[in-house]
Parts: sequence; structure tokens; C-alpha cells
Amino acid sequence: MKPTKSYAKVIHPLQEQFDMMYLIFEFIGISPIVAVDLSLVCKDWMQVIRKLPISLNLFYASRNLNLEMSEKLDELLFERLDGLSLYENCRAPEPISKILNSSLVSNMKKLKLACSQKLAIQLSERNNLRNLTELRIVDSNISNDGGIALVQCENLQNLKFLQLDDNELGVKFAKSLSESPYMTNLESLSLDINFLRDEGLKYLSNSSTLKLTYLSLARNDISHKGASYISSSFNLSQLKHLNLNGNHISDEGIYEISQLETLTSLHLSGNQITTT
Repeated sequence: MKPTKSYAKVIHPLQEQFDMMYLIFEFIGISPIVAVDLSLVCKDWMQVIRKLPISLNLFYASRNLNLEMSEKLDELLFERLDGLSLYENCRAPEPISKILNSSLVSNMKKLKLACSQKLAIQLSERNNLRNLTELRIVDSNISNDGGIALVQCENLQNLKFLQLDDNELGVKFAKSLSESPYMTNLESLSLDINFLRDEGLKYLSNSSTLKLTYLSLARNDISHKGASYISSSFNLSQLKHLNLNGNHISDEGIYEISQLETLTSLHLSGNQITTT
């Protein structure tokens, strides 16, 4: 069988130990859900893939996930599941909850969710996610309470990357995050499209625990005052990547940000800048 064009593109990443299961799915041309069914009847294949580092992207497929499908996923018992992307159907949340409660995720390092506030809080109460280093919960309308439950969770203390874009997080959340004893390993933080404003950024900048190298706060109603908090922050002195797109930063704020000598990338589109 002659490899398809898309298959050929995946060969090189495979040599760099990228996701082999994705390569198989891409080559065969079937969806992850169908592939799960097929894998259950292929004993030899199962013995191989159980030992591989695997990432399953079911973000869109999981909208139609039912309990029967989630049970089949649970039966796979991947020993080296590295990452998982899921979308919670609020009308039928049981399948996603079942997956997150299973041994399937105990060794997982990366998790991406679109979920309810209730599930986010439940997530913080689980002790089977201690190995997570990357957590993304996006477009989920999570409020301060849900965000605080996550950043004050001892079970998530190994996180290095946290993305909570497009939620309803504000100053109260920023204060809790800045004081959390469990976010000391965090290196990258993305809170785009929330309500942190200058006051929330002040808390993040004055934190004695956060040592970030990547910070993204696009569309958070931040002005030049917020920019000054970043530039004068000792704890953000190692910042390399900063995204402040879509805020209210003026020329004065640009001067403040220019004091950050460690920056290698800076995004400021959609602000109130007149200087060329």
C-alpha cells in the first residue's frame, strides 16, 4: 500500500517519538472512536499500543460520547497515556466524568477540557491527576470559584503549563493564584479573554511563588498601569514571552514594557498605541 501524502508528513515526527497512535489513525483514515472499537478486537495491536506514549484527541468526537464508548476507553487501560482532549456535553456529562475517574488517566501528563464549572471543581478533588504537567480548560465559563479550586489543589502541584482562556475569571482568582503554594512549578500561564484587569495583574506581578517565563493576558481590560506592574515585578524578571493583545495599553505602557530586557517575543496588537 502506497502511503498517502498526509501519512508521509507524519513520518518525521514519529522519528522524534511523537504520537504513534495518531500515525496509525492518520494512515488508516478512521476516527479515534472507530479506532477504539477496532483496537478492542485486535489483541496483538492492543499489546503493542498499551506500551506506547499516546495522546488521544477526542475534543470534538467526545461531544457525542456515550457511556458505552467511555467504558470501552476505560477497558483499554493504556499504560502510557500521555495526553487527552475532551469536550463535556453538559446534557450528558456522565461519560466524561467516568473517563476522568478511571485508571486511564493516572499517568497522564496533558489534559485539555471544555467543561462545566461543576466538573472543574470535581477535577480539583481527584487524586488521580497528580502527574499532570499541562492543563487546558478553555471556553468553559468557569468563574472565580472554579478557577480557585484548581489553583489551590495540592493534586495539581506539578503543573508547568496552565491555560484557562475564555472563561469568567477575575481579580479574586488572580489573588488566589498569586498566593497558591501549589503553583510554584508553573512556568507558562495563559488567561486570555477573562476579567483580570490592572488589579488582577498587580497580584500576579507581586506574587512570591510564581516564576513565569510565558504569560498571555490578551483581552483582559489591562491599561498602561498594568504594564507598569509587569515591568517593575521582580518575580516576572525572567519573562521571555508576553502577550497583551486586545487590551487598553497606551504609548506610556509601551515604555514600561520596554524595560523588560529578557523578552524574546511580545504581542501588543489591538491596543491604543500611536508611536511608530
